[in-house]
Amino acid sequence: MEKSVQLLTTKIITVSEYDRKLALMQKIAPAHKMLTIHNGIHQIEKQVAPIKENLEHPLIVMVARFEVPKIQDLLLEALAELSDVPWRLQLIGDGSLRPSLEEFIADKGLIDRVSFLGNQLDVTSLLKESHVFVLLSDWEGLSISIIEAMRAGLPIIATNVGGVNELISEYENGFLINRDDKELLKNRLKQLLIDESLRQKMGDASERRFLRNFTFLPMYQKTLFIYEQAVLKSAKKGD
Repeated sequence: MEKSVQLLTTKIITVSEYDRKLALMQKIAPAHKMLTIHNGIHQIEKQVAPIKENLEHPLIVMVARFEVPKIQDLLLEALAELSDVPWRLQLIGDGSLRPSLEEFIADKGLIDRVSFLGNQLDVTSLLKESHVFVLLSDWEGLSISIIEAMRAGLPIIATNVGGVNELISEYENGFLINRDDKELLKNRLKQLLIDESLRQKMGDASERRFLRNFTFLPMYQKTLFIYEQAVLKSAKKGD
């Protein structure tokens, strides 16, 4: 379908370099038709940073629906094996896989450490109160939830899929792990949970990276320019 529709297009915008290269590899369209414009989101008014409670129990947050391709189960399995490390976890989202994970938490005796918050309207406030952001997926394009976590100044642990490595610079603002690598996930979680200065350093780097590359206005301006050029090209052809 994409190969057929591209014949009618002037330009194709992909949200990540990964997607652009994948489209080229699959010969969806010629290279001159495709370009990448990263997702961007609005900045929020800078406020005094909230006092994060229970610093002896750093708060991890994952924002994702409980459906494929998200893999909350890997995070829960890793944390269940870090019982000697202080942590709390908030899972934001809902879906068909949630009940089985709630059973898992009950079986492991972790009900007091893990909160299932369901769908939330004010995710921004919840991110501000957190210390570490995690997103584990089998595939991604360019995750808006990671960009929101960067805006909130959080260190990030995520699976190295799709365009995620265009958001996270390894050892700078977070860590990338391979899918199903529970041991590395445990190690990275433990690093951030026990080292407050590392969390702060990576969180600051996340916010700087967001402000430099992933705000709304540059995305809007680049997209508008592409549309304007497409309209001019069509007008010259008399379409």
